[in-house]
Amino acid sequence: MDMRSTRAQPLDTWRAAGSLLLVCASLWLSACASLRVALGTHASAKPERVFHLRVVSRKPHQMATALAVELANRGHLVQRFDSQSDADALRTSEHEQNPQANSPWIELVVDGLGQDFESPESVSVRFYKGQSRILTGGINWLNGFAGGTGFSLERLFKWGIVPSAHQIATHIERSLKDY
Repeated sequence: MDMRSTRAQPLDTWRAAGSLLLVCASLWLSACASLRVALGTHASAKPERVFHLRVVSRKPHQMATALAVELANRGHLVQRFDSQSDADALRTSEHEQNPQANSPWIELVVDGLGQDFESPESVSVRFYKGQSRILTGGINWLNGFAGGTGFSLERLFKWGIVPSAHQIATHIERSLKDY
């Protein structure tokens, strides 16, 4: 009987360890695959200067929406348009109502490249001021450090939408300080 109990003990130990490992691995994998919410900036105080910004893209663009949310979270007044014609119509109606007034709105036109919506490749933001839409500046932002798009590990070197919007909004605020 002693021989059986000593032989059964290591086998039971291995089974228990295997079961524990299986439970831990399944918990770890389910945690990796669970839904996550990425939070942008939550400004606790108002910015030094509140800008009136119109974020415009030629077609629905996830980065433009993320950028509008990031700028609104920082305390700026933001209007979001998915087409240039909608922004033009609003600008024209404002001018018809009060042709003498200068518009406080700065128009940010957002264009971007990238097949992957989670990590954009590049984003271009142009700043237009006034009724005549005079180009006053802009930002060209590139994502990643790995080189060409064919590089297999390039996704590891790219920022996601929320960190990208955070970085671009920081550059926009710096660029607009002189307005």
